[in-house]
Amino acid sequence: MGRIAPTSVSSSPAAATGPRSDAAAPSPTILLADDDPLIVATLGHGLRSAGYQVLVAYDGAHALEICLESNPALAIVDYAMPGLTGVELARQIAKRTSTAVIFLSAYSDQAIVGGAIDAGAMAYLVKPVDTEQLLTMVRTVLQRSREFRALQSQAEQLNTALQMSRNVSVATGVLMEKFGIDQQEALERLRRQARSTRTRLEEVATQLLRMTDETARLYGALGQRSQVRSRDGDTKP
Repeated sequence: MGRIAPTSVSSSPAAATGPRSDAAAPSPTILLADDDPLIVATLGHGLRSAGYQVLVAYDGAHALEICLESNPALAIVDYAMPGLTGVELARQIAKRTSTAVIFLSAYSDQAIVGGAIDAGAMAYLVKPVDTEQLLTMVRTVLQRSREFRALQSQAEQLNTALQMSRNVSVATGVLMEKFGIDQQEALERLRRQARSTRTRLEEVATQLLRMTDETARLYGALGQRSQVRSRDGDTKP
């Protein structure tokens, strides 16, 4: 997952509204990873009461395993955990899943906060954490994560469209060179092929380029074999 500017919140009281409920939408799943059973029990109860599904881990390795298997919407991670530190866990989560991360820590040192940010945290909470404060942050991070994933999806769609457009242009050039025709005629032949096969123009172009590449590789391989045989024949008495 890409980098998003994180939010850092201290443990001072914060204004919070009650958790919003939406019967039409499934409840997000949240991973709560902390080696302190009391914190897990307290925050887990608050999250479940707010309607979230909660998964629990008491060490970093187990937390990563849960993220890889279940891909929760959010992971609330203790900065210092046994097995796999919170920083390393956050890096692995960002690299291998789409799960957003909130850090919990007993320290507000800027170096630690900076380490959490670099690891990909979207928010940083200093213990002790009030349940309402946590719920407010959870709602904020989930919303920002949804917005970021939507932007990623739009960017991927744009990249795909640009690549398809490029393929059409290159395929048009291939036909122009192959048959000695102008650009308009080459493009029209691609369109006729697309209509006759009931496929998209971009797919026809992509197929043509793939077949052209495969043919070029085959000719190249056959040419190399011919050269080898020729050299072998030259060495015979």
